[in-house]
Amino acid sequence: MKFKKNNFAKEFKKNANYNPNFQEIENELELKKAKFRFPRWAKITSAVAACLLIIVSVPAALIFDINIDRDAKKPYKENFQRGYIDVGDEETFRALNEVTYPKFDPYYNFDELDEEYVNGVNTFAYDAFNYTLNNSTSNFVFSPFSLYSNVDMLSTMSEDSSIQSLYSEVLHASNSLRRNNFRRAYSNNYRYKESFFSVQSYNFGIFNNTLDVRQNYAKEVEREYFQLYQMDYSSESDKNKLINLINNAMVDSSSYINQDDLDFYKNDIMILSILNFQSKWSDVFYLVKGTSPFYTSDGRSVSAQYMNHTIFKNKAYKYDKYYSFYDSYYAGLYEVQYLYPINSNDNILDLVKGVNFLIEDPNNEVIPEYLDLTIPKFKTVSEFDFKSFLVEQGLSFLNEFNSEAYSKAINFNQEYDSIKINNVIQKNSIEFREEGTKGLSVTISAGFASPAPIEGIKVKFDQPFIYVIRDSTGLPIYIGVVNDPTIQ
Repeated sequence: MKFKKNNFAKEFKKNANYNPNFQEIENELELKKAKFRFPRWAKITSAVAACLLIIVSVPAALIFDINIDRDAKKPYKENFQRGYIDVGDEETFRALNEVTYPKFDPYYNFDELDEEYVNGVNTFAYDAFNYTLNNSTSNFVFSPFSLYSNVDMLSTMSEDSSIQSLYSEVLHASNSLRRNNFRRAYSNNYRYKESFFSVQSYNFGIFNNTLDVRQNYAKEVEREYFQLYQMDYSSESDKNKLINLINNAMVDSSSYINQDDLDFYKNDIMILSILNFQSKWSDVFYLVKGTSPFYTSDGRSVSAQYMNHTIFKNKAYKYDKYYSFYDSYYAGLYEVQYLYPINSNDNILDLVKGVNFLIEDPNNEVIPEYLDLTIPKFKTVSEFDFKSFLVEQGLSFLNEFNSEAYSKAINFNQEYDSIKINNVIQKNSIEFREEGTKGLSVTISAGFASPAPIEGIKVKFDQPFIYVIRDSTGLPIYIGVVNDPTIQ
């Protein structure tokens, strides 16, 4: 699935008709509400609530908990300058390299990603989805791209060909393909900061100061936007600086991470991938007054609040038993994919078993005249340990003390010669509501036969559904399942 290059500013203004003056927007919307009438064929439910801009905020952080064989510790004595994020002047907490991040340019032409890489990330995401589905009994959400990036950063610590081969199999892309495309994906989508659209990502490696980190490795991974720090894991001051570093890199989450989450007593290395995502809808949602039923997978009926908006000429895919709808009314060319059964008696989770719904079949694409979309308000909180998933996928060396997987980054010696990963915990929280969507995720450790045109689709998500938040190149940054919008 290749991404067509677009001029960001022109495309956004063209598709979104965005005006950053929110008061003017509200006034303009009131006028439109008074003057505009949908055609009869649209069959749109009347607006029953005040217009509200939806803001999306999705910070995500992934941290690998890595345990070091503690027979001996060798101090690291090199002195590197501090990096992009200021962590203070204390000598024990210092940066080992300095990353130069790409600057936001609203006129930047997106750089195409290789289709093989996009499909590889989507395949990895589907593998992780199946793992989370098998380890969850209700609603859940996780960040596949952050997990992918985190494992990819871990892969840079090894030069061993057999280890790299395992990473390539699990990540469904060779090391060279990942290196070339990650930098492009990062520049395309993860360094924007505007009032209407903000996406920022950080990858941090945090080493205990008893480790001998190789200087050439620290320099090399700067181009991967991988910022390395060294600290005293026994210092309360350094621990607090790391907590501040993480929380300051996340949006509206100044106390989301604490020392208990990081477990300094067990670890000597942590790899963090932090993702902040904020985007306003370029078309408003209306809050539907009152409540109406949502039918859960276990046959219950619960009362849920819904919100509605209508999108026009948006892509959708119709398969034998389910629809894949796209709501691309996010700013920044981001979009949300929704999966919903055609037959209301079917369960979407059963229909997608064995089917990678993240890679669409162009032969099944349809362009409905409109999509009248009604979704429930919901909040989901979930937590997963992805270590067993990664081991099952083929990274068996994570289960044992190993040196070859990390020797490019660390100078081992006879006394201090191996690393073992303890766990890969991801904490998640996401909320869809009339004011906006807010999510937090922290992991510790083309045509061909054209179908007949469709006049329009009206769908109310009143039974279990799957949603995917994608960036402008089709990479999935969040995947979630809603079985019951009334529970967390």
